[in-house]
Amino acid sequence: MPGLNIASSPLSTDYLNHFNEVVMLLEMLPVSPDLVEDVLAWEPRGYEEHFRRSSFKRREEILEAHAGLPEAMRQGLEDLSAEATRLVVVAQGLLRRGLDAAGIASVCEVAVFAIHTRIARLDAFIARSGEERRDPEEVRRQRRADALLGPSGGSGDLEASLPS
Repeated sequence: MPGLNIASSPLSTDYLNHFNEVVMLLEMLPVSPDLVEDVLAWEPRGYEEHFRRSSFKRREEILEAHAGLPEAMRQGLEDLSAEATRLVVVAQGLLRRGLDAAGIASVCEVAVFAIHTRIARLDAFIARSGEERRDPEEVRRQRRADALLGPSGGSGDLEASLPS
């Protein structure tokens, strides 16, 4: 679609900023604990909602393009977005426990890696117009990060090692 930031894709990578913002906060949190409220204030937002709320110049075109996506592509985008969102929500839940500095650093380190991986997958999905290819090594690293955070928001190794 002409005018979007990826000419060969009907999707816009601007959506990734929603996740990049919270990752930036998580990266700074261990040295700036006062940012915890900003991390906790982050709210889930799907692709469509992100653009509906934005002042992005071409948002109407982006929303039209999204509405015209094949169902499988729209579902793939939603699934990847839900994975990234779940990781942020799990990290938020752990941070609400009032952890000490070491606990905060551990949560942030694992969460940043896991969310970055999901952002990279979303970016590739958008750039390839809905086609996802995954490197086996990346899959292995992601499974380890998921195990540390708890793959469905449950008790992962990291969560289990933190004070109650």
